[in-house]
Amino acid sequence: MFVALVAVAAALGMSYAMAGDDPCYNVSKPQPPKNDMPAPADRDRLRGCNSEALYYGLGMPADPKDARLCAFVEIEHGAVELPLEGSGMLMMIYANGAQVQRNLSLAKSYACTLGWDSRDLETLMRRMEAVRKSGGVLDACDVAPAGTILDICSAHREAVRLARIDDEEQQIVSHWPATRRDAFARLKKAETAYESARSTTETTLRDSPALQTSRRGDFRREFTASLKAMDAPVDPSLDLGQLDRELNAKYRAILKILVDAQAESPDRYGSLTPDGLRSAERAWLHYADAWEEFRATAALPLSTAELRRMLTMQRVVALRRLLAQLQDAG
Repeated sequence: MFVALVAVAAALGMSYAMAGDDPCYNVSKPQPPKNDMPAPADRDRLRGCNSEALYYGLGMPADPKDARLCAFVEIEHGAVELPLEGSGMLMMIYANGAQVQRNLSLAKSYACTLGWDSRDLETLMRRMEAVRKSGGVLDACDVAPAGTILDICSAHREAVRLARIDDEEQQIVSHWPATRRDAFARLKKAETAYESARSTTETTLRDSPALQTSRRGDFRREFTASLKAMDAPVDPSLDLGQLDRELNAKYRAILKILVDAQAESPDRYGSLTPDGLRSAERAWLHYADAWEEFRATAALPLSTAELRRMLTMQRVVALRRLLAQLQDAG
C-alpha cells in the first residue's frame, strides 16, 4: 500500500514526504471575497501607498480597512512578498479579522505565498491557530524567520517605537501655551539637523538598517526626555565640568581612531570620517545653543546649568556608545 502511494505521488510530480510535511500542500490559492478588494477609485487613491504604515499608524492614523485595500494594490503593482506588505499584510488582516471577517483559511493561503520554508510556515500556522483560540492578534514579525526578514522586522519594531515617541512629543507640546509652541518650532529645526548629522555621519558600513533606525530612536528618546525634563529639576549630582571633560576625551579618542583608519583605508567606516564626526559635533553645539534660546524664550524653570548638564550627558552617552563600537571593531 505504501509503495502504491509513493508511486501515485511520484506520478503527480512530488514526493510522499512532501505531501505529508508541506503545510501548504492542501492550501488553495488565495481567493478573497470580491467585496474586500479595492474598487477602481480605491486603486487610484492608494497608488504608491504603504500598507504597513496604514495598518500600524506610522506617520498617519491607523486604518486597517485602507491597509487591506492598499495590500491588494501593492500585490497588483508587483510588491515583494514580505510579511508586512502585500500578501503578508493580508495574511495578518484576515487572521486578525481587522475590519473584515476573520478567515483563517484565507490567511493561511496568503501565508503560503510568502516563500518561507516548511518549518517556519508550520510555526506561523500554529501561531494563527493559537490566536484564533485566544482571540489575540497575529503579528507576522513575532514568528519571522532569521535573515533578511528578521532585519526587516527589527526595523519595523523600531519604526513603531518611533511613531509612539512622536505621538508622545505631540501630546507634550499640545498642552503648551502658544508662545512656547512658537519658540519650539525653531528648536525643532535644530533638532532635525542634529539628528540628520548623527544619522549620516556617525554610522559605519557595518551598521545594519535596523541598527541605524535604532540609533535614530535613541536620539528621539533623548529629545523627548529633554522635553519632559524642562519643567522638572535635573539630577544635581551630574557635574558639568566632569561631563565636559569626558565629552572632550571621548571625542578626541574617536577622532584619533578615525584619522588613523582613514590613513590606512579612507572608506573603512563609510560616512563615519573625521570630517563627519566634526560635522556632527558642530550640529550638537548648534542644537545645544538652540535649546538655550528655547529655554530663555519659553521662560522655562530649568537653569542654563541644568540644561547644559542634561544635554552634555546625552552627548557623552552617544559618544561612549560610538567609541565602544569602534574599539570592538578593532
